[in-house]
Amino acid sequence: MTASWGGFGFLWNRNVATVYIRPQRYTKTFVDAADTFTLSFFNRDFRKIMTYLGQTSGRDADKIAKAGLTPHNFEDTVGFEEAEMVFVMRKLYQATIDPEKFLDSSISEHYPEKDYHDIYIAEVVKVYVKEN
Repeated sequence: MTASWGGFGFLWNRNVATVYIRPQRYTKTFVDAADTFTLSFFNRDFRKIMTYLGQTSGRDADKIAKAGLTPHNFEDTVGFEEAEMVFVMRKLYQATIDPEKFLDSSISEHYPEKDYHDIYIAEVVKVYVKEN
């Protein structure tokens, strides 16, 4: 899954990332099934591949193989050898966005299908940086 909604910060005395996943995303089944997941960051040379990954579901095709990416184990979870950085994350919190708590009603425009994101807050366990 490619994602642009999220961020890094400091919460509960830990370095964390917050990510948002819609319920219909195939990736959500993998994130929900494990205690850990990775965030893989690629350089601009991979922009076309990231677009393809964002537009194609893993339910429909082996998009990782088609994209030419190489899965690699990082601390009992999977990232990609081609990534510039891979963050290994351990889930700490999960909740579904509650539309009744929107303080600005225009936010609901992002949810015409009422498919509210799940919010995951996860601790940064380890960071791998590719040596050039």
